[in-house]
Amino acid sequence: MRFSFQGILFSCIFALITGCNSTAPKVVEDAAPGVLACSVGDQAAGRVIQVEVWRGREDSLSEYGVARVCQRLQEVSRQLWAQGVNFRFEVLGTVQIHTGLGRANNHLMQSIQATQGQLKLVIVDAIAQCGDAAGYILGCTPQLGRPVLYAKKHDPYNDLAPEWVIWAHEMGHAAALYHPDAPGMDTVPERIMTYMPLPQSTVLADYESANFAQLGSIVNTPRMHAAMGSRQGSVPRINAEQLLPLVKEAGPHGVSLSQLTHLDDAALLTLGKLLETSLGAVSAAASQSPGLPVLINALVVLGELGKREAQAYVRQYLRRQSGAETLNIRLYGLQALGRGQQRHPTEESLTFLAQSSEEKFWCAEGQESAQDCASLAEAARDALHDAQSRP
Repeated sequence: MRFSFQGILFSCIFALITGCNSTAPKVVEDAAPGVLACSVGDQAAGRVIQVEVWRGREDSLSEYGVARVCQRLQEVSRQLWAQGVNFRFEVLGTVQIHTGLGRANNHLMQSIQATQGQLKLVIVDAIAQCGDAAGYILGCTPQLGRPVLYAKKHDPYNDLAPEWVIWAHEMGHAAALYHPDAPGMDTVPERIMTYMPLPQSTVLADYESANFAQLGSIVNTPRMHAAMGSRQGSVPRINAEQLLPLVKEAGPHGVSLSQLTHLDDAALLTLGKLLETSLGAVSAAASQSPGLPVLINALVVLGELGKREAQAYVRQYLRRQSGAETLNIRLYGLQALGRGQQRHPTEESLTFLAQSSEEKFWCAEGQESAQDCASLAEAARDALHDAQSRP
């Protein structure tokens, strides 16, 4: 493995040669489709990766124009060059808006297909599901070895790792790389491909550098748990006592549901310990709160896997919450409840989703803004659609 001090040394040399550290890439914001919008990385590199960029329709994603994308790709290329991966990114056209993504899940992410020789980067407001995993997810490569990757917009809850680290990590999956670690194992936080990316996650092992040279190509690989970056069958079941630690330590890849499908409602409802201590204190900075990502993961597991009692708890929890501070967790919770109907349908939850698809359901007591009521009703409509779809 190459060590981090080598990366720093090469980065400094690269900066002297290219000025990459101090010079923003030249950008054409309104480039036509197929026309070069920016070129970042080693301009003398023989390998060029053409990049097509999409984003969801949400207003919160408007900051993701070509300039921001090119800056992030410049940061990725700088670190990869420092470890022997020498290519340049060429972003083609402006950032395209995809109206059908919403909160991305496995089904919606099938709408953008891989193209040989081109990397497709999709920025979304939220990733609710990725392969076997669900919950708070920062990035998803739906198929290992396929050059299509999704990245959640940057927000205060995922600032432990720089945005470029998340992008580089998902590029690794697109180049057919697995995680070198997993929840419950000793982590390797210095590695880009660790399941728990951090600011120091900047190092590639030698074999990983070789894989990155395939980025942009379609690589045939064994099937995998997409978000977890692990081979199918390699994720062990856990018992009820391990549930809370697993959810707390899940990291930015959500929770692997296949580890939990055997748990009954009594075991799943122990996640209420996390959710109840957070009432009125969902900010990650609140001393009594485990943080929004953990709360989302807990509620999503209950909604996705719960039967009658666990679903009743989710419905009650969603109705008890109000205000902008809990909007995100309720949006995730609604859609998880909808997907959960494909496993364990109940009339009570289907009725709840139908009723909550109306804005007046959320605004009846005047505690919500009109915009939040509209967002919740839209999420409930999407959830109802998922509930009525075939798995």
